[in-house]
Parts: sequence; C-alpha cells; structure tokens
Amino acid sequence: MKFIIFYLLIGLVYSIFYLVGPNDLVKTASNLILLLCVLPFPFYSFKTLRIKSLPYSYLILFLFVSSIFLAIGNAFRLTYSMIYNEYPFENPPYNIFWFSALILALFLSILFLYYFKNIILKSKVKNYAIIISLIFFLIYIFLIYSLKEILFTESLIAFLIYYGIGGITLSFAIFYLTFFLKGEFSKSWAFIFLAIILAIFGRISFEAQFSIGSYYPGSYTSLFFALSYLSLSIGSYKIYRLMG
Repeated sequence: MKFIIFYLLIGLVYSIFYLVGPNDLVKTASNLILLLCVLPFPFYSFKTLRIKSLPYSYLILFLFVSSIFLAIGNAFRLTYSMIYNEYPFENPPYNIFWFSALILALFLSILFLYYFKNIILKSKVKNYAIIISLIFFLIYIFLIYSLKEILFTESLIAFLIYYGIGGITLSFAIFYLTFFLKGEFSKSWAFIFLAIILAIFGRISFEAQFSIGSYYPGSYTSLFFALSYLSLSIGSYKIYRLMG
C-alpha cells in the first residue's frame, strides 16, 4: 500500500501536464520523469542478479537485460530530443530498443511458466485465469482491428508479428496477474506483469496518437509508460528484497 503514493503522484503530475498542454517544459519534464521512473529497474535487477545461489537465475537475467534496453531507450530519447529538438519515434535504432523489450517480455513470460508450471497446473485458479486472459486477448484483438487503419503503417507481416507478439505477451501477463491477485504467488512479481500490461496498451495509445499528429511527451500516452516504468522499478525492488 505504501507504493500507492508514487502512483498517485505520477497521476497528479501528468494531470497537470494535460491541463497545461504541450510546450517545451512539459515535454522535457515528461521525458525526464520517464527516465527517472525506469532507472531503479536496472539497478535493483543487477543487485538481484548478484545474489549468491540465486533461484530462477535465467528469469532474473531476462529481467535485467530488459531493464537495460528500456533504460538505454529512454536515455536515447531524452538526449536526442535535447540535441535535435525533436523526438526519435521514427528513428530505427530507437524502435529496435522497444521491439527488443517486447520480445524480452515474451521470453520472460515463457520462462515464468517454465519455472512455476507445477504450481500453475495444480492450482484451482488456472481455469479462471485462462478465461480472464482470453477475454482480455479478445478485447486486444478488437482494439487492434478497430484501429487497423491507423496502426497498419508497415507490411502485413510486420504488423502481424508486432501486434501478435503484443497480444500473446498481454495474455500471459493477464494470466499471471490473476494468480497474483488470488494469492498464488508473491505479489512482488505482480508489479512486473502489471508493467507489461500498461506498456502494451501504452504502445497502442502512442501509435494511435502519433499517427494523427496529436502525440506529445506529457500526454495521457506518456502516463501509461510512466506508470509502467514505475511498476517495473517497484517490482524489481520487491523481488530483490524477497530474494535477498
């Protein structure tokens, strides 16, 4: 419960940004907040990785690598925007960071299933979790289909791969989050999968806003990512405390 204050604070700051509207100060402040929210993630992931006789070491390794990609991506965006006074959203190196983070999130989800499959398969919650994850997957498909004219900017194969991976990863995250809410696992990991859910919907929001020219750092889309990065940092801290 003590972490709720951080979520409320981020929500308040972005509400102010929304009321003020797009300007250079809001854009710079938003990018800086995103970077500050994500930086504890690699710090605590690395500290967890250094614990001797660490259980689930590959799971933590994927978590750490994901944190590096996200931290570099945000640092790249902030630096690029300060140097060129524009944002690198169509810059290939920048997009590679985000696509790589999505792939790593999928592998992280698969590894989690591998390590905890016995608990998951024996749990009475699994059928309920499957239904909930399928409902969200159908909502995701409907959302992508509704926005297909906006989101479909590349080849059909690239579109299917990118949003297909997003849908599968979202389903895993919703599935696991249901287990956490039912008390089947330590809630430390719940923050990680909550972050994945926020990031996936944030990316859809970004693509929709950016395609019609209404996106700016500090908009409601940035709020998705700020809360996602905050969740990753809190989750990595709680995992470190749990395993340390």
